[in-house]
Amino acid sequence: MGIVIDNKHEKPVIGAVVRAKLGRWEKIGKTDEDGMFKLFGLPSNEGVYLHIEHADYRKLSKKFKPHASEEEMPYEFRLKAWKSAPKKIIVKGIEVTIDEEIEVEFDGIKLSYAEYRKYSKDKIEQVIHSSDDLRTVWIDPQKREQFILDLEAKRVNISLIRSIENLEDIDTFDIIAHIAFNAPLLTREDRVTNFMRQNTKTIDQYGKEISEAIHEIMEKYKNSGEENLSTDVFRLPNMSVKQETIKTKYPDGLFGFVHSLKKGIYSFASK
Repeated sequence: MGIVIDNKHEKPVIGAVVRAKLGRWEKIGKTDEDGMFKLFGLPSNEGVYLHIEHADYRKLSKKFKPHASEEEMPYEFRLKAWKSAPKKIIVKGIEVTIDEEIEVEFDGIKLSYAEYRKYSKDKIEQVIHSSDDLRTVWIDPQKREQFILDLEAKRVNISLIRSIENLEDIDTFDIIAHIAFNAPLLTREDRVTNFMRQNTKTIDQYGKEISEAIHEIMEKYKNSGEENLSTDVFRLPNMSVKQETIKTKYPDGLFGFVHSLKKGIYSFASK
């Protein structure tokens, strides 16, 4: 009796074929949903070989002595998964090798991912010294665009970090603040929730059409990202009809409207 375990993930291996062999003699079994197997009628011989095979794992062969009874502690056998070929991607001059460990290479420099993250932190801190500094840059479209271009020129790619760390629901602002200043990560939904809570009284101040525009933009931002916090969002068919109302009714028009939304969204500082 024995149990077959995935060596890395510590989980039972289901459906592994188990063969006990001694010379020409052979007995075959299979692991159940708990990774357990039982082979009865084995010879009481220390020269019995056990071969365990599964399509997702390397074959294991081991010499063992069969148990005298089912009361004895089951043997544990560990299988190692086949090592898949490393995956390589190139993002704006940065080559990333994704294997058991992640390696980042650019300009003849090879770094572990932890080292690349530290490199990114250092480069960000050379130009931005606090979350408040970052916020000032972030709500200004031209400064923000130039800042991102400067980071990419130094091989700091926030989109790459987002992808590696699976931060798809996090604003780029918060990823940068987290890397550079260890700020807690806020999701875009967190930011929208805070915006709506803080601006309950003013959202309806300029009429129904502007209120609807605010709600729609917040929904788009939450689901798709910060690119929706710009005047470009009014190119969409369902939004274009609202821009004339905003231009005439909202202080400072369309650009003032978008700027106020950004200030509101990024005013919330994570603690």
